[in-house]
Amino acid sequence: MEDVSMGMWVEQFNSSRAVEYVHSLKFCQFGCIDDYYTAHYQSPRQMICLWRKLLNQGKPQCCNVR
Repeated sequence: MEDVSMGMWVEQFNSSRAVEYVHSLKFCQFGCIDDYYTAHYQSPRQMICLWRKLLNQGKPQCCNVR
C-alpha cells in the first residue's frame, strides 16, 4: 500500500513539475545509519531510544540495542 500511495503522490506532483529522483544513503533500507532520514526494522526499544536521542541531541543517532 505504501508504494501505491507514493506512486499516486509522485504522479500528481509530476503533473506540475518534473520529479527529480535522487539516491541517498540517508534513506536506509537495511537497519539504521547515523544522520538517517529513515530507519527500517527497528524494535520498539530501538524506536524509543532513537526518539530520545533525537529529542536530547537534536539529531538522529542509531541505537544498537534490541
